[in-house]
Amino acid sequence: RGMARGEGLVSHSESSSGENGSGKLSFVEKAVVHALSRVTSVVACSSEDICNVTRIKAFVQTLNLPKRLEVFGDPHNLTLFVTEELFQNNTAFEDYLSRILQSSSIAHSKSCVQSNIDTRTIFQFFYKELANLYHAHRIVEKLGIDAESHVRESKCIILYHVDFPPSLSAEVNFSLHSSRSDTYCFNDDVGGYSSLAKIESSPGWVTVTEYSIPMSFDLTRVMYSRGNVTEKRRFGQELVQPGDVIVDLYAGIGYYTLPALVHGKAAFVHSCEWNADAVHALMFNLQKNKVAHKAKVYPGDCRITAMELEGIGDRVSLGLLPSSEGGWPVAVRVLNIQKGGWLHIHGNVPVAERDSWVLWLCRCLVDIADSLSRGSDDQPWFAVCPNVQRVKSFAPKIDHVVADVFVGPKVYLIASLHDINADISPDDIIARHGYWDKESGKFLQSQSPIEAPSCALSDNGPLCQKWMREK
Repeated sequence: RGMARGEGLVSHSESSSGENGSGKLSFVEKAVVHALSRVTSVVACSSEDICNVTRIKAFVQTLNLPKRLEVFGDPHNLTLFVTEELFQNNTAFEDYLSRILQSSSIAHSKSCVQSNIDTRTIFQFFYKELANLYHAHRIVEKLGIDAESHVRESKCIILYHVDFPPSLSAEVNFSLHSSRSDTYCFNDDVGGYSSLAKIESSPGWVTVTEYSIPMSFDLTRVMYSRGNVTEKRRFGQELVQPGDVIVDLYAGIGYYTLPALVHGKAAFVHSCEWNADAVHALMFNLQKNKVAHKAKVYPGDCRITAMELEGIGDRVSLGLLPSSEGGWPVAVRVLNIQKGGWLHIHGNVPVAERDSWVLWLCRCLVDIADSLSRGSDDQPWFAVCPNVQRVKSFAPKIDHVVADVFVGPKVYLIASLHDINADISPDDIIARHGYWDKESGKFLQSQSPIEAPSCALSDNGPLCQKWMREK
């Protein structure tokens, strides 16, 4: 049972680390040795030099395999991830399989039996045995995500699936990326989305459960981040208050929409999402978690679709990386016109620039509020950040952080800071924008213009995202 959840695999591989020098194999190496041994048996390999278990072990130890492979999903549909370089682009590994293939052909020619085994078939034998050892439903090649893509689509490729024939790789991956034209509307009569297709049968369809919330999606179409689980919990269980109206500008499959509804007891969530396949999964997940009646989904660019939500939001989630900068104007626009509200802004920020990023962010939000004529001369809108939450390390010296910023009139700002027990005196807030640094216990603010940090979107900066800066 532990292995089916992936727990046994991790502990076993870690306990074996450091033993390779004494000739012992890690769990990953043992799995590969077993799979190769089965392959040589199935294809009737005739060469003792190749099919001998001792020789196979010696060969596998030269591959410099990782200590563990990534296992993902709930036990009933577990996925094993491999990287592009691990097996298929590993020259030594491919050469070894070619030698198995050659030996098998010689064996069949001597027995006058025609062989239909090719390299692709041998790979399928290998992946099948690897999947069996990990109790995995599928083996998936995990590729990178294009940060400049506005739909953040997945580039994962299914290499093996237990319920599909070996020809899966070509035919299924082609069909998975065909266009989808479903439209979605909630039907009160049936208590669900009437046009929602049966998508659980997709070979890439997986389910992962976090804090009792099941979330399903097609991993060949939609990206998923496992490192944000604590932030999703914080959003749903600590930030969202019962009765809140939430606007989720980058909803994805429901990363923050679902915790807001299931744990936070939000009154309603307006969820915007650009990726049509993520929209499909979001509809499914809302229905599966029995909260579809408390949400409305807006497919398309949130900078356009959320314009109709002006002035209704108590809290806005901007969970887009590396930057959601292009969504800040519409985020301020959808806040309650009288009271303002909270923005939870995600970003990949250099560690050394965190304070300057927050000060610049708050200054930008004040400028946006002024451009939208929010507030009045005697009651202008403020933008104050009482907390910056580090989610995880994104890269060396760069963190994924979330800035919790209240944007609105000072009277409601003070009340909101009191509600979250922020130790900030109203007398400390002189400028209309600032940041409470909990470590130093100081309220940081700047009256002068603030230089944009290196993570600001620009043509010449490390983050371009031209699509984000233009409609």
